[in-house]
Amino acid sequence: MLLSILLLVYSLGTSAQEVINLTDSMPATLIGTSLAYFIDTSGNMQLADVQQAHANQLFKPSTQQVPNFGNVEVTVWNKFTVVNNSSKTWLLTNLNDTDSLNFFFRDSMGVYREIVAGASLPASLRKYYTNVFAFDLPVQRGDTSTYYLRVETRSPEYALSVTTYEDFVKSQFSGLLGQGIYFGIAILIIIYNIVMFLSFKDRTYLYYLVYVFFTALLMAVLCGIYPFLLQDRLHFLWNAGPIITALGGVFLFLFSKSFLRLEELAPRVSMAVGRVFLPLFAISILLTLFGKAMMASVLNQVVGLLGLLSISGTAVYVYVKGFKAARFYILACSFYFVGVFIYVLKAFGLLPYNFITSNSMEIGSALEMILFTVSMGDRINITLREKVKAKSELIKSFKEQARIQHEKLELEAMALRSQMNPHFIFNCLNSIKSLIQKKDDINATRYLTTFAKLMRSILQNSDKRQVSLFDEVETCKLYTELEKLRFGSKFTYEFLLDPTIDSKSVEVPALIIQPFIENAVWHGIMPKEEGGHVQVNIERRDGAICCIIDDDGIGRAKSGKHQFNPNSSHVSKGVSLTQSRLMLDSELNDRHARARVIDKVDMQGEPAGTRIILTFKEYPHD
Repeated sequence: MLLSILLLVYSLGTSAQEVINLTDSMPATLIGTSLAYFIDTSGNMQLADVQQAHANQLFKPSTQQVPNFGNVEVTVWNKFTVVNNSSKTWLLTNLNDTDSLNFFFRDSMGVYREIVAGASLPASLRKYYTNVFAFDLPVQRGDTSTYYLRVETRSPEYALSVTTYEDFVKSQFSGLLGQGIYFGIAILIIIYNIVMFLSFKDRTYLYYLVYVFFTALLMAVLCGIYPFLLQDRLHFLWNAGPIITALGGVFLFLFSKSFLRLEELAPRVSMAVGRVFLPLFAISILLTLFGKAMMASVLNQVVGLLGLLSISGTAVYVYVKGFKAARFYILACSFYFVGVFIYVLKAFGLLPYNFITSNSMEIGSALEMILFTVSMGDRINITLREKVKAKSELIKSFKEQARIQHEKLELEAMALRSQMNPHFIFNCLNSIKSLIQKKDDINATRYLTTFAKLMRSILQNSDKRQVSLFDEVETCKLYTELEKLRFGSKFTYEFLLDPTIDSKSVEVPALIIQPFIENAVWHGIMPKEEGGHVQVNIERRDGAICCIIDDDGIGRAKSGKHQFNPNSSHVSKGVSLTQSRLMLDSELNDRHARARVIDKVDMQGEPAGTRIILTFKEYPHD
């Protein structure tokens, strides 16, 4: 009876710990519910201490498949018993990057031996050079053995598993394959954004590639491959996880601020990023440097969640405001937010340990990086479309301005022609008046007849900006004939036309030559006592039409005028208007029309007349 009671007390004292039965068909199995554990609040207990009877009663069974004590720094003693009914070699593995591990097992003499491991030690000290910690379970077939594991960690959980050596190798291969894919994606994204940054010189790409770098580095910490990147010489950086997380958060916010144009579209959120979130990450870095890694880790988790909520909401806000490039950003944040949210809930023990919850950060991060890269490309496409649209609208605006300018120039040309026609008619009527006053009826009649022909020609072309060279020359001949009738033998004239020019197929500005002939007659020949000669020569030079009005009058110096000086009282109004028309013709027809004045001199250097050369490109007549 007493023996039964003692056995019952012992069974209660050992908290009904479940024995792990190892068989050949048993797969890799998490042993959380087969553990007995107690928390060493002092952190100084040794194996001999926990094996004492009173200490042994402190052990209590674990109800979690993966022990999780939340975000606290804790030292936990674990105990489990196995019975080996298998012919295979078995290992105990810890799937998390735990700070310090002390594994105790009995050797063949029944004496407990200790293996020290953990992320705080150089990776080269591990028997199995992998990203998880593995310990041999030396137990003979048919034997039962109890093992102790001291875990000192600031991670919220640690997953202990028993597996055969063969299954362990397979799982390592599968795990490394998945991690290789993840880090391969990260490297490709970093290279791509380096190229884009060098191409566009946009800081957004720089922020993003640095963010991806620190995110990949954080995943390396969570996956346990961080020590292999640092090698033994840098193993003292094992607790840099919170710093890496904080730096990743800093560049995520800088990237988001730049990508979403927060200063322009959401200035208050932009201010909060600079004054709240970034300083909090800086505090996390300082806490880690001063040995408060646990506090820094909790701060990172809280700031990360709040920041993601804030930025995600802001992305939705700017998208609604019309910033369409935010659409893939929102989707990317959603995946990463879900991954972080699941990871944090698991870290606080609110979600169970499984493949999804244990890899939620990696899955969410991979999807986020891919979608962020897509969002960057989408932003480029949207920007290019906006630039093309803006350029199209600008071209349309330029065309409209050009049309308006063309119409304006046309109106100005019409106004100049309307000014010239009255001026010319007035001169002709003065000539007729003079003949009538002299009672020269015959010449007056001839003048009126020629004037009528000239008026009909002018009226026919009055609404035309361009006329054929033939019509222009005929009009000038009629005008010169009228002046000849008026002044008699005072001057002679001659028109010479290059026979290679088809004058009816070439257009020139209407009444463009006549004012210069008029100027030669009135201001060159008439003041000369013995009279003179006017010659109009039309020829082709280097693909251009040249009209040369040559007189042997007194020259501009003696006449005391300069027909291209608008301030001179001697300027012919017709010549001044013609010069303006030439400028307009150049703008309207791109013919580079111009008038060049040559003051001729004789052998003694005295004025010997004036030569006007009108030049404009050929303008075919339709």
